[in-house]
This record gives sequence, C-alpha cells and structure tokens, in this order.
Amino acid sequence: MRLDWYDRRILEFVVECGPCSQPTDEQTFACFGISAQRVMRRLDAVIDLDDTPGLPLGEPDRGLLKRARALRF
Repeated sequence: MRLDWYDRRILEFVVECGPCSQPTDEQTFACFGISAQRVMRRLDAVIDLDDTPGLPLGEPDRGLLKRARALRF
C-alpha cells in the first residue's frame, strides 16, 4: 500500500511543524482547506492505518509515518 498525495502531505506538514507545535486553522485551511482539528483527525486515521495487518507501506512512507507518529504522541 502507498499513501495518497493528500495523506502524505498531511504527514509532511505535521513533521514540518515540529514538536510541540499544534497547527492553526489558518495554516491548515491554507494548505488543505480544512480545520486543524480535522487535519489531526486525518493524521490519526493514517497512523492507525499503518497498524493494519496486510497493508505494508513502502520504506519512504513508513519513515515519514514514523516521524509524524513520534511528534503526535
């Protein structure tokens, strides 16, 4: 399985925001057209997807997901 461009961009966005940084609605509306709360819910859904058996991710996507997960929790 591979992440689609939108989910990958959300992961990249969270990683770019860095630790202890909650994105603002202004930032997320500009990038994704949705609120910060919805971006974070989508992030959680992507993180949960990684734990689904039988859905292996490519190595670049797995690394990005690992970095985003570390910042989220």
